Amino acid sequence: MNLTAEQLGAIAAKVGSMKLPRGMGDKRNACSIAAINLALSGRLTDAVPDCMSAVIGDWIIKTQDAMPHKMRNSKIWKGLLPLAAGTGRDHEKGRLAMVVDWLWTVVLPYLQPVADANGYGKEWRAMYETRTAGAAMQAAKAAKAAKAFDAVAAADATWAVIAAGQSPRAADYAADGAAEVAEAAAKVVKKSGDPKKAWAHFDPCGLLQKLVEVGK
Repeated sequence: MNLTAEQLGAIAAKVGSMKLPRGMGDKRNACSIAAINLALSGRLTDAVPDCMSAVIGDWIIKTQDAMPHKMRNSKIWKGLLPLAAGTGRDHEKGRLAMVVDWLWTVVLPYLQPVADANGYGKEWRAMYETRTAGAAMQAAKAAKAAKAFDAVAAADATWAVIAAGQSPRAADYAADGAAEVAEAAAKVVKKSGDPKKAWAHFDPCGLLQKLVEVGK
């Protein structure tokens, strides 16, 4: 859905004037989606607007809460939000496939060294290589036995992404789940490394750039 130049300018001005917070925030400093809504309708809400891809919107809501403050307020993230707002819903399957692929090929493999060091590496690798619900359950079980509870959360969220394929709201649930995996993965890394480095590897800005280009 094409937004007018005036609408795009209003969104850019709104997000540019704010410090985007975790959570919805308020009219002074709203989250990524709420800031878009304030610019378009004057309403403070984090409901994904009709002009925007639901996959992108759902993924942004969870991801922007999990990512570092500096990244969330970077010029590149803020610069992509007006483009994300006008993506429409004609290419949702393609976008969802990209989000899920990001989960399998970027987020989960990054934790392999941590999993290896803590005794659940075999199950962790099997989870993202086989991409089955059973493997995700086994990874969660192995991580729980190792008392790696943030990894358990990541594996459980991965299982939810797989299970979402059977739901009428598959796109919503899978996009949410992928973002939850990234959030849990960053917590895993926090205990044994640098979460900022993890988020640099996850590169949500890069993924958002690819998502908004779908269909163009």
